[in-house]
Order: sequence, then C-alpha cells, then structure tokens
Amino acid sequence: MILEVSVRILKPQPVFENHTTSNFGLPTAFRPNIEVEKTFEGFPHQIKTDNKHLRSFQEHSYKKPDDTYRILCIGGSIFAASGVNNNETFAYFLDRELKKRFPEKKFEVINAGKNLWELAEFYTYFSNEGYKYEPDLTVVYFHSGEISTMDFSKIEFYDIKFKRLADHQIELSLHGLNFNQHLNTSSAIALNFLQNIPLYDTLFPTSHLLRFIENYFRNNLIRDKTLPNNNSKKNLEQSMETWNWNMNDTIHWKTDYGEIINSSFRQKEAALYSIALKKFANLLNTSKSKLLFLTIPSPKEILKLESYSNDFKPFPFGDKDNITWFDLLDTFTKMQYESLIPFNFPNVIHWTPAGHRLAAQLTLNTLIKEKLLPSIDDTSEVPPITMNQNLTHSISNANKRISKQLETKGYAYFVKGVVNINLNQLDLAEKFLKISLEKSFNVKETLWQLGRVYFFKRDFKNAATFIQRAIDKNLRTTDTVYTLLAKSFFNFKNISEAELNFQKAIDYYPSNYINHLNYGKMLFFQNRFSDALNAFERANVLFPKNVDTLLGIASSSLRVEKNKKALEAFKIILQIDPKNTPAQKGLEYLKTKKAR
Repeated sequence: MILEVSVRILKPQPVFENHTTSNFGLPTAFRPNIEVEKTFEGFPHQIKTDNKHLRSFQEHSYKKPDDTYRILCIGGSIFAASGVNNNETFAYFLDRELKKRFPEKKFEVINAGKNLWELAEFYTYFSNEGYKYEPDLTVVYFHSGEISTMDFSKIEFYDIKFKRLADHQIELSLHGLNFNQHLNTSSAIALNFLQNIPLYDTLFPTSHLLRFIENYFRNNLIRDKTLPNNNSKKNLEQSMETWNWNMNDTIHWKTDYGEIINSSFRQKEAALYSIALKKFANLLNTSKSKLLFLTIPSPKEILKLESYSNDFKPFPFGDKDNITWFDLLDTFTKMQYESLIPFNFPNVIHWTPAGHRLAAQLTLNTLIKEKLLPSIDDTSEVPPITMNQNLTHSISNANKRISKQLETKGYAYFVKGVVNINLNQLDLAEKFLKISLEKSFNVKETLWQLGRVYFFKRDFKNAATFIQRAIDKNLRTTDTVYTLLAKSFFNFKNISEAELNFQKAIDYYPSNYINHLNYGKMLFFQNRFSDALNAFERANVLFPKNVDTLLGIASSSLRVEKNKKALEAFKIILQIDPKNTPAQKGLEYLKTKKAR
C-alpha cells in the first residue's frame, strides 16, 4: 500500500492498452482469452482471443481433424484486423465462403494476425507456433509502402560480403539468413508472470503500481539493436550503413535461395525482402505447407490517386519458389469503380468489413484457379468476378454496422467523388466532394480533389483557388500538384504564378523529364523560344527520343533560326513515327526554305 500511494503521488500511471503480451518469441502477441472494446480511427469494434492467443471466430485444436484442409492466415494489422469484429475478418469470410461453396468438404481457416507483425514476425510465429496447426496452406501479405518502413535490423546473416566489381557494379554475397526479434527474454518472462497473477485484470485499471511495473517490463522487451550480438550473426542494417554504394549502382545478389542479377540501387530493400520471403517459403516447405502471397493495395492506389513503382515491391527470383503470387490491385479497383462501396477505413490501408469480404471472395477464386485446394469438381474454370446484384448486396451488407458512420465522417462521399472524377462524371464528383468537405473529411485532400474537378471542367480560376487552399492546409505537395496549379494559373493568364509553380515542380522532381517538358511548353507559348529550347533539351537528356520533347526542340529551334537542329529533330521524329503530321510539315517547310 505504501508503494501504491508513493507511485500515485510521485509517478502516476495512466491506463494503457494491455491486450498484448510476449509469446512465441515475439514481443507483440495478443494476450489469451481477452474480450475488449476498442476504437480504430473512431470506429468501435470488439477484440476476442482464444486460449492460443488467436483472434479467432471458432475454436481450433493443434491436431488437424481428419480429411480437413486447413489454411493459416498470418499477417499484421490488416489480418489482425483493425476496426472490425472477429466475424468481419478476412479469415472469417474465407472460411465461410469455402464451406458455402464446397459443403461436402472440410475446411478450417485460422486467423493468426497481429498488429505490428511483418515478414520477420511471420517467420518467427510459424517456426515457434504456427507449424503446430499443420496448415496445408499459409496465407501472408505485403502491403503497398511496407518496404519503405520495414525494420531491416531484424534480418541477420552468418556471412556478408560486399564487393565492388566496377564503377557502378556491386556483388553482395549473403548467406545464413536469420531473423532476430531482439527480444529481452528476462523482461518477457517477467511480463508474462505479472499478467498471470491472480486478479490481474481486476487490479490493472485501479493499481498505479501494477501499471508502473508492467510499463517497465514493456519498455525493456526489446534489446538495444545497436549493441554487438553475442553470436556470429551480422546485423544487416548496420552492415548496409558501412557500404560504399550509391544511386547509380547495379547490384548482383548471391544468396542461399538463388541469385538476383543487375537489380537497381532503388530495388535494394525489395531484393532483401524477397530474399527473406524465400527463407519463409522454405520454412513452410519443410512443413508441407503451400504459400499464397497477397499484395494489398493502398486506398489511393485503388482510387487511382497514386501508384507504387515495382522498385518497392518484392519479386520472385531463382528456382521455382513454391509461392503463389496474387496482386489484389486490379480486381479491387475494378470492384471499387463498379460498386462505390468503401473498402478501406478513412486515411488508412486497413480494410472495412466490406474490404475483408471482397478480399476473401477474390482469394477463394484464386485458390480454385491455381488449384491450391484439394481435388474438387469445378477447378477447371473460374468465371471472372463481377459486381452483380447479389455480390454487391453481400459486400455492401458487410459494412452495414459502420455504413452510417462512413457517411457521417464524409469518407463514403469522398470515395464516390474520386471515382466520378476518373469516370469523367465531373458534376457528380463536384457534388459528392462538396458534401465530403462539409463533413470535414480530410479537408486538404478533398480541396485538392475539387481542384482537379474544376481543372477538368476548365474552370481554371476555381481550380487554382482550391489547389492553393489545399496546399495552405499542408497537403503533401508533389510535382503533380505544382504542375496542375501552374497549368491553372497559366490558363487564366497569371503567368508569374504559373512560372513559379512549374519551377517548383522541377525542384521537387528534377529528374522527371515531363516537368521540364511542361515548363518548356509554357515558355514557348510566351514566345520565350530560347528558354523553351533549353527546357526541352533538358527533358530530352532525361528521356531521349520522346516525340513531344523533340517537337518542342524542333519548333523552338525554328523560332531562333537553328534550322539544322530543327531538321535533325524532325528526322528523328519521323524515324519513330513516320506518319507524324507536324514533323512532315516541318520538314517540308525547311525544304521549301532551303530551295528559296
């Protein structure tokens, strides 16, 4: 009691979420047998776990029942799943759809998702716990942008060799890959002991002393990653920091799982992820479990507002990798444009119940198409999935619990607005985005989309106004934003602002030829032909033999009487496109001029 009073006075402890623990060699597992109410992005949901730390919708024994095909879903917060109830998850819907489609067969789908888990955690969980379920198939995922945030300090090798072969060629030999969670075992044992004392759940909300002790052990679950290991393994992240490499390098990777030849410097994280994925696939192979690897798109990718380069996505390499790859982007986008149902929660990659429902349906089709299920009669053909009335109703109904809230927050209208922009239904897009703005959903992003609407409607003054308002609200500016703002200013004759924003686009992304091309076009229409020629030539260096750029070079050259340069540009254009009318006319003009 004296200690309790002392902590309350000297170091009062707020109540914090205590539904996680350390287990399976991981610092972030669900506690067993919990039932808690949570909110995610303002959306209420319930989390229930079983005695095996799983957010399960049904009981599972380690021993697989006879004649049962078992699927283990291991993932992070998308499978975990943030914002939805246990009976609204990907695993739940996949289990339900399998039993509905094949009632004569026995299926079990197990949800082993947990927030903060990535590939290193997938491997650690399966090697320490997941294998006990004897899964026939393991489903994991990768989401857009994940590589840029991954903690590569968890990846170690017994042998790392960096060798420069030439000015811009590197060879990396990486052998003996291992995942290290940097877990402080003493703190993990202490935390588990503390959480199992009698009346723990009753005392936790009231006892500052208990929370103080738990906080101490939680804060010491992870060892200092910068300290040397007490084994022979080498920390990859620390090794990478010492290597003398640069953006112009191409890399040849030699690994235990095959070779990656001539990958770019920008692909180094993707290559490392791919090597680690091979390690995971090999582990599953020893347990006779196949692997389905999902690529999950971001909401902005689905709405066609952004795209991720393949440089930031994992890829297969080497011998047959025992991995079935399934990218959800195209089908999710198709369904989004057919249904207008919000598949994601506002501002985050996490699925709504409808997103989980759709992903499960698409995955089932892939399992049938790729013949990953036990022999069934109709594996030969899988009809393409379309948003027919029954499917639309089923997926929309999955969101019934939160549909009103999605509308109240304005996100449902934002989705409709963006989709209608891309369908060129600009009046509808304006209507929905204005409703979204009234409800204050992501004001800066909605202002930006309204700016796009007005630009496409050729209301350039309003376009510039709304885009500038979005920037003033701290919209993440890119060369695309600056370019559209510059074009808007240019079209209603505010030349100084147009030039300023074209230059901002170039400063943001100087190696993008299109920014120099756009700037050159503006200069040309201002009769600043010499400056325009310089801009077009910079664009041509970055991306040679682009017809638009060459036409800019030729036209500008004619205006400053550099006819030889113009002639060369016209000839190159006609080699690329023999029927190019402006180039044909330009060539005729030069011939006529020479004849005179």
